Amino acid sequence: MDFTHGREYTAYLSEYSSKPVPMHTQDATIDVSVVIVNYNVREFLVQALRSLQHAMRGVEAEVWVVDNNSIDDSVAAVRETFPDVHVIANRENAGFGRANNQAIRQARGEFIFILNPDTIVQEDTLTHFLAFMRAHPDCGAAGCRILNPDGSFAPESRRSFPTPSTAFYRMTGLARVFPKSRTFGRYNMTFIPETEACEVDALSGSCMMVRRRALDTAGLFDEEFFMYGEDLDLCFRIQEAGWTIRYTPGTQIIHYKGESTKKGEVRYVKLFYGAMLLFIEKHLEAGGRQRRMRILTLFLRIGIVLRAALTLCGNVTRRVRRPLVDALVVAATTGVLGGIRFLAPDVSFAPRFYATIVPVTALASVVGMALAGAYRRSAQRTVRATVLGTTSGFLLIGTLSFFVQNIAYSRWVIGLGLPLSVIALLAVHAWLSARRRGSRRALVVGGWGEATRLAGLLKRHPSPPFHVEGYVRATEPRRGEGAGSAGRGGAGADPTAASSGAVSDPTAASGGAGAAGGGGDDRGSGPQTMGTGPGGAVDAGRAVEGGAGPPLLGSPSQLRDLVRLRGFSDIVFAAQDVPNQVIFTLMRELNDLGVQFRMFSEGQEHVVGKSTIAHVSVASLLSQLKAVEEPRSPAMRRATHRLLALTVLATAPAMWPLSRLLRRKSVVRALMDRLPELTAVARGRLALVGSAPEHAQLLPASWAIRPGMFPVMNPGTNTMDAEELTPDEIRNAYWFYAMHQSLATDLDIVAVSLR
Repeated sequence: MDFTHGREYTAYLSEYSSKPVPMHTQDATIDVSVVIVNYNVREFLVQALRSLQHAMRGVEAEVWVVDNNSIDDSVAAVRETFPDVHVIANRENAGFGRANNQAIRQARGEFIFILNPDTIVQEDTLTHFLAFMRAHPDCGAAGCRILNPDGSFAPESRRSFPTPSTAFYRMTGLARVFPKSRTFGRYNMTFIPETEACEVDALSGSCMMVRRRALDTAGLFDEEFFMYGEDLDLCFRIQEAGWTIRYTPGTQIIHYKGESTKKGEVRYVKLFYGAMLLFIEKHLEAGGRQRRMRILTLFLRIGIVLRAALTLCGNVTRRVRRPLVDALVVAATTGVLGGIRFLAPDVSFAPRFYATIVPVTALASVVGMALAGAYRRSAQRTVRATVLGTTSGFLLIGTLSFFVQNIAYSRWVIGLGLPLSVIALLAVHAWLSARRRGSRRALVVGGWGEATRLAGLLKRHPSPPFHVEGYVRATEPRRGEGAGSAGRGGAGADPTAASSGAVSDPTAASGGAGAAGGGGDDRGSGPQTMGTGPGGAVDAGRAVEGGAGPPLLGSPSQLRDLVRLRGFSDIVFAAQDVPNQVIFTLMRELNDLGVQFRMFSEGQEHVVGKSTIAHVSVASLLSQLKAVEEPRSPAMRRATHRLLALTVLATAPAMWPLSRLLRRKSVVRALMDRLPELTAVARGRLALVGSAPEHAQLLPASWAIRPGMFPVMNPGTNTMDAEELTPDEIRNAYWFYAMHQSLATDLDIVAVSLR
């Protein structure tokens, strides 16, 4: 369903007002006005608007998007993809409450649906809310069950007002330790089952249906609250005006949470708990309780300062973790060499060596690496900064030893410690990077068409965030259907189905105009059967016959066993094929498995996960790059590759016999089987990571990508045939590698190739 009554508005901010402003009185002509305030979450916003399209069926509705001066082209994306959405583009970040008020004043709905941009609504969300509000005429605002990205229940779905005592229990963690206690669990009302409808004090501003007449009497959002707390304040004033606030578990949404402000930031502590404090000062410090409330407020202020201090300490700890590891590596290397030196019969043990030389060398190396840029967020300069920083640190100590005789223990230790420390640091960095960025294995829930499209995009990606290993249908096949008859008519059809409507794969036996299972888009009516027609069974794990896409691995009832036994790390839902109601149900059923749930939207080239946007095509990835880091020079790249090869060859005498005891497909054994090629890399005749022989003629010489032991585009690492890649797609992938190469990217490519 298209959005109705489309016009675009470009609003410039009026003079700031700190007081709630009532709505202009106007007759409601439609059921609901959806209001979304956006700030730099373009992909999440587009996904939310797509989910709203399905939720608006049968509902007279309009959608307003207020953008708070985003820099990620959110406004352009909405205007291009959803031309019927009303857009208000602010020139500055007006805050949550003020931006909502801008749209509410112009909205025409009987109800106002406040929604965050990083959400996905269920197909029945709007219809359920409308029925609920009309069944409870005393209800001024209602909220629903909110799910976290892992499918678990979000406690902020219903809340109590933040008195000093409830704020104290939350800050100290007592609310989390005793969630079932009516005293300690009061703030999020965790003592009430999530499936129980009830009256509450307040709702989450991420999803709240508000009656227009309640806003007329209570006023709009108080603009003194910049972020957080404005929903609490509004609910308080609605109740003061004589309305009730209710929670209904009859529908649900997914909320990805906190994309603009992370909870690990001091800014979050200041905004969140500062909003609590503002609420208490505004509504609770009055009357005969004023003195007691001021005393409690003082303790709350102290608690906010302490909480901010703890958050700051945690941030500092995370920032110094890597330099500390590097210092320990250099100290350990230098200390071991010193110990070997002291074993000589003519050298006496000198404790001062470990008290001065070892820590000073480690400190000088870490400072040198920091000055060279090793600890910046970009990974492109890590290798160069490590080499330059460590070299400068050792040179400093070596130079000082000529002038300070007390530290001149052994220039042999300093001279040999430099290359060994560099090798040890690069090895540790490589191990940590491989562990952090290890290849993720994904299972697609949806139709064959979207699973194949996603696998194709990943095939063209030089460093894919995950790999598609198969797919399952969204619902169980009906009686008489085979396991292989997956797919809704159209792009989601399984090529092995004997008769499945307008299938897109030429291997289907026949394709009538009436696709079983609906033919068209039949979302919005609850769980639907994705598989249709009497197709023959496809063995789990076996590639689809006649097709180039991922294999069908099973049915939804087998999802838990597939994840548990085959070790999948990600479940990707194809939003085109799977109703949101089914997605939410599966997420709740599987949230204990520790997998990451991702959403692959129709027509998009990125996948949305928990606080992440994984760009699965080179074009999508390049569109997000505002600046290009200076790549490694060809000489530095060759030096890095040769150093890595020499490191492996140095350990080969010990690793090769051990690798014979491992299974044939193990990474270590696969690497030991390619020692001749590693020798060629060490001698400079071959790059560790480079071009495949068949791709070399496609690449300009100026890119300096030599033939490699592990090709950037390896035809054997995905489910699609190499012939499906066009020369332009191959060049795009190599160009991205040439301009954004790093040690981490090289290690990813090596790991994927060995697997």
